[in-house]
Amino acid sequence: MSRRARLRVRLRPVVMAAHWAVPIVIVGTLARPSPGWTGALALCTLILLLALAAGGLTRPGPSLTGALRPLHRYGHIALLTLLTAATLAYLTGLPFARPLLLVTFMLGLLHGIFHLWRHTVLGDGALRNILPRAVHSVL
Repeated sequence: MSRRARLRVRLRPVVMAAHWAVPIVIVGTLARPSPGWTGALALCTLILLLALAAGGLTRPGPSLTGALRPLHRYGHIALLTLLTAATLAYLTGLPFARPLLLVTFMLGLLHGIFHLWRHTVLGDGALRNILPRAVHSVL
């Protein structure tokens, strides 16, 4: 197993937690700005950037074909880039940070709907990739 593959295996639980925490943290940041929410937003963004640097933990799956297959990875990168930009804007106090965080949250919801579609319509187990094993029996 390569060094990068071992790093992905070690990062997987942390990335899963950050992946699910991001929407909650964005809503918390928008609803009640505080240093705690701001720090959590920065930490989640940092964890997801680390996962991207390790080669990403996303894969399109065999059932995803056509134009969606190459767009899958780039969509994740674009959403992560937007999250990073929104986080940096928020941390620096730029006036457009709040709307940017809201747009990021909405695109994240669409991201979740896409993965629900993949899991149910294509049957490629997309939710198994990002949910803990304890929940797999429910899927």
